[in-house]
Amino acid sequence: MDWSKIPLLALVMYLAGCGGGGSGNVGTQDAGDDGGLTDSGNGGSSSGGTTSGGSSSGGTSSGGTTSGGTSSGGTTSGGTSSGGSSSGGSSSGGSSSGGTSGGGTAGTGPGEPPREWLPEIYGTCPEFVVGEGTDVVFQTSRGDRPVRLWMSEAAKTLDGPLVFYWHGWHGSPGLSGITRGALNRLLEMGGMFVAPYVDPEAPSNYWTAWELLTADQVVACAIANVGIDKRHIHSIGYSAGGMQTYRMIHQRSGYLASAIMYSPGTNGGPGARQETENEIPTIITWGDTEDTIFRTLAEQYFDRLTGYGFFSMMCHHTGGHIQPSGVRDRALDFLLAHPYGVNPPPYAGGVPSDYPEYCGLTK
Repeated sequence: MDWSKIPLLALVMYLAGCGGGGSGNVGTQDAGDDGGLTDSGNGGSSSGGTTSGGSSSGGTSSGGTTSGGTSSGGTTSGGTSSGGSSSGGSSSGGSSSGGTSGGGTAGTGPGEPPREWLPEIYGTCPEFVVGEGTDVVFQTSRGDRPVRLWMSEAAKTLDGPLVFYWHGWHGSPGLSGITRGALNRLLEMGGMFVAPYVDPEAPSNYWTAWELLTADQVVACAIANVGIDKRHIHSIGYSAGGMQTYRMIHQRSGYLASAIMYSPGTNGGPGARQETENEIPTIITWGDTEDTIFRTLAEQYFDRLTGYGFFSMMCHHTGGHIQPSGVRDRALDFLLAHPYGVNPPPYAGGVPSDYPEYCGLTK
């Protein structure tokens, strides 16, 4: 990525005016921003594995819902989207054993990620508790790391999708990125919604590559102890969390299926791609009234992902620095329509008509 294209003065002025309140603002270089870090030694080709970042204390932050930036317009019923039921979208597929790939290799069609890219368990797995927004603590090489977990009784008998949500700067892990109706659908499928806590020792309260170790342990333990559809491991992020999703697209490309980035910020580089054959379909959004930096970043990320050959959808709306309701309404449909390794992407011929008019295949 050519960072010289980002106006330095605009970035400095923006940061100087940043307050708290979970606005998801862009940040400065993080420790561990491109480490390719794993606990299980299967980190692939990511450059550099040693960074300075402070160790995680495992402390939890206040529960609460994610800060500001969620779109007006409230929740919707989460009705299914036409065109949103591409093959591989059901929750009944992948085995929970963590065994060999289920018939598809990356980039050739829907299938499970190759076993070599699925993380291994570090330490002891916690109990996956049925409930909404329950704190669950996972062991990593950086210490104990908490997440908030949404899971229903259906997960005990159905292998459903696993969706990560990374909140904005100074936010807190909560239900965001999708609508309440979509969450209900996800849970009925036996799926899980997981919102990690940021490392309390992270510089300036920004996400780092270290938190990807937390995601690894959620994946490894969920496969071993509950069962998930390994074709459907997804990431959604807003602002600083959008950058974390961008980082996950690169450093966890071995198992990530598809992703959504709402007004992504910047916080160091994304790191090298773990696996270069898997093309990860992605939605990127930005709003008209935002600072120029967010448009610049959204367009640069779009160019980089399409340069890899990824299917990418750009949603340029007028709502500013938010998670637009029109995209949140369709977010789960998009993820379900794009399982691991789907090729060709089901929307390659055009964006379905029930998506917002401001979404397209060009920037």
